[in-house]
Amino acid sequence: MAIQSIANGILSAVVGPDAQTMTTQTGAGVYVLKVDLSEMIAGDVVTLSIKAKCRAESSLQLAYSADFAGQQTEPLKYSVPVPIEEGSTIVCTLQQSAGSARNYHWNLLVM
Repeated sequence: MAIQSIANGILSAVVGPDAQTMTTQTGAGVYVLKVDLSEMIAGDVVTLSIKAKCRAESSLQLAYSADFAGQQTEPLKYSVPVPIEEGSTIVCTLQQSAGSARNYHWNLLVM
């Protein structure tokens, strides 16, 4: 099965209580979010999340979430694979809740 980058970019984080959307995608596939957290230092706190739908007509629900704090010794983070069917949606977000605002490189892979 081929793996493709379906969306990528750099998110300039805003420190606060709200998550920022990196990308919203539709279409069948197994998605994996990859984020480079190498810019993080002591005091930084980041949450990566993916929301998806159980069925195309359902509402978005949390499918994956992970928290990271401080300098990362293994800075390249991969989400769990999140499969969605045709007509459904996936939304990938990043929230930086503490520290200084950073730039985060990200890539959404699909297979």
